[in-house]
Amino acid sequence: IDEARFRKLVKAGFAQRRKTLTNSITSDRTLAEAYDLAGALVSAGIDGKRRAETLSVEEFAAIERALGPVAS
Repeated sequence: IDEARFRKLVKAGFAQRRKTLTNSITSDRTLAEAYDLAGALVSAGIDGKRRAETLSVEEFAAIERALGPVAS
């Protein structure tokens, strides 16, 4: 839906080494405050206990789409 948000999501996923996807993404306050990240992971069918390096580009895109409309 939004390329800038996609980039931010991927960057947050890889920002903290050896952390699960849930922990690394929620460490980005702007994403955590604006969106339901746990709900997006469930909607995308992705286990939040996985690490970012195990996800494909398509899986990151599915998470980004599951976040819904871009928050203002």
